[in-house]
Amino acid sequence: MKKLFAFLTAALVSVTMFATTYTVAGDSEYLFGTTWDPTNTANDMVLVESSEDQYQWVKSDVALPAGPFNFKVCEDYAWSVTYPANDLHTLFLSPAFIW
Repeated sequence: MKKLFAFLTAALVSVTMFATTYTVAGDSEYLFGTTWDPTNTANDMVLVESSEDQYQWVKSDVALPAGPFNFKVCEDYAWSVTYPANDLHTLFLSPAFIW
């Protein structure tokens, strides 16, 4: 079975002394479990080991239909700060199968 390791790495401009949480929110329940929900803790990104400003989000064993998936990275479970700020990231997959 193929696995999808959706590595989304966000290079952040600065890291504060306070814990900041980055969460992936998008338009596909298949991939994100919910649609456009920045409070879904299952989609929290984790700090890459030995890095101070790189985060990643990994999913595996996900059955996905073909098609584009749009997403943003939200800071601290809210829409007030998102990456990218004025646009969406898009992931294109074809054909449909389990990654």
